[in-house]
Amino acid sequence: MKNYRQLSPEQRYTIECLLNEGFNQKQIAGIIGRSPSTISRELKRNVNKRGRHAGEYDSNRAQQKTNKRHRDKAKHRRLEDWHLEFIRDKLKEDRWSPEYCTSPQN
Repeated sequence: MKNYRQLSPEQRYTIECLLNEGFNQKQIAGIIGRSPSTISRELKRNVNKRGRHAGEYDSNRAQQKTNKRHRDKAKHRRLEDWHLEFIRDKLKEDRWSPEYCTSPQN
């Protein structure tokens, strides 16, 4: 299985320039070394849908949207030491158990 790589800002700029020159998605994919489906998804996500620039691709706007999606996505967080200590104390001293925490009576 191949590893997925994000498009770089340079690749997005190249896509914008080639689109303005009249190249199609398959040609663009060949030039930048990506699959045509990657180009298709990029354009579907980032072509302006409204306003006076509807139907146009703006590489700067596309990169900003990508940065926002990465910034806003849920992060996997590890338990910190104080979390683990709290859980151990409750299990040991207050006799908490998984059965108690998940029972329908509580």
